[in-house]
Amino acid sequence: MTSFAFHKQKKYKFNVLYIDGSIGFGGAVKSLSLTLRGLTKINKFILTSQKKEIIDKWYKDFKVYQFRRIINYRNQQRLTVWLEHKCSIAFMQIFILKTVALADLLLTLLYITRIILISKFHKIDIIHLNNYFLLEGIIAAKILKIPCLVHLRCFFEHKYDILSKSIKHVSHVIGVSNAVSTSIPSDQIPAYKVTTIYDPVDIGLFETAASKRDSVRKKLNLKDNDIAVGIFGRIVSWKGQLEFVHAALKAINLNDNLKAFIIGDISDGTSEYLCQIQSVINRSPVKDHFTLTGYQEDIEAYYCAMDIIVHASTAPEPFGMVVIEGMTAKKPVIATKAGGPLEVIDHETNGIFVEPGSVEEMSLKILDLVNNPSKRRQIGLNGFEMVQKRFSIETVASQVDNLYQKLLSELPRS
Repeated sequence: MTSFAFHKQKKYKFNVLYIDGSIGFGGAVKSLSLTLRGLTKINKFILTSQKKEIIDKWYKDFKVYQFRRIINYRNQQRLTVWLEHKCSIAFMQIFILKTVALADLLLTLLYITRIILISKFHKIDIIHLNNYFLLEGIIAAKILKIPCLVHLRCFFEHKYDILSKSIKHVSHVIGVSNAVSTSIPSDQIPAYKVTTIYDPVDIGLFETAASKRDSVRKKLNLKDNDIAVGIFGRIVSWKGQLEFVHAALKAINLNDNLKAFIIGDISDGTSEYLCQIQSVINRSPVKDHFTLTGYQEDIEAYYCAMDIIVHASTAPEPFGMVVIEGMTAKKPVIATKAGGPLEVIDHETNGIFVEPGSVEEMSLKILDLVNNPSKRRQIGLNGFEMVQKRFSIETVASQVDNLYQKLLSELPRS
């Protein structure tokens, strides 16, 4: 009899090992943490490469194992850049890369062993890979003969082709939007093995944060008649903070009550892009209308302190957590018309679309909302109502739980 049969008889809680290979804090950590809170009928175990401070905040209620890999995708990118600029000797480049590759292979074997030992000790029924196709997790699941689920939070990339022989052993893939789900080639993962489940948002946390609006606005030196427009997220070029600055500059020149905020830090980005943004602002005669807050712990309160939220990504967004977070704060959201936001926003009803990279259009839409407080309020309320129906923790967790049960029901009966 399989573990699923016991679960159906309510005599057994099945066990899931979540492997989070992401580096630094981002939507992958936050979304997984929120989903786990809603999965009350399973035993949850986490293997992560995150630092202690992130674990203590987002994974504190779960059994967590740490596995810090020296060789990860960020360090490999840094090494490649360093070799291109600092090492001109081809032989040395090849030697260094082969040495790193050998070390990576040894670490991979160690990681697989660690996953197998943890899985056997806790009698894991499903391995859930958070963020991408992690080779070690796929191989470990195959050896253990248990389902392996991949939670894909980015578009499928050709780099996964090197895993093509292993990818066929993936039991199922969750795409965080239809845009992500349909980016997976059917010859890699058949369509029947792919399910779209959107990321959740903590509605209750935003309702509590609403009471902090006045205190945060005071901290930001906002007056009662000031209209605050904010862009949230990691400061990286494709997130469009620079386009936002140019759009806000145009709008501020036509309405002096407008104040613009960039909330976030460079995280896994580079300081060059941040310096570029700061340079544009500092050269402007209205630079005092801009504030870069850096990373904020109480991010929900900052959403509530804004009057307008802008999502300005210049490339298609896999999902766009900022969009539903802005809606949960009951704020009108202006978003670029590509990727995940296309599946969330009903234009001019619960949000507003602009073409990616269109500074002029973004500026006009910001001004339109600045000059129409009733429109701001109505679009914000419409967005909030939609979030309640589609993106609550309970709704998303229920969909994930149903998928787990489906995977376990398909196991061969012993």
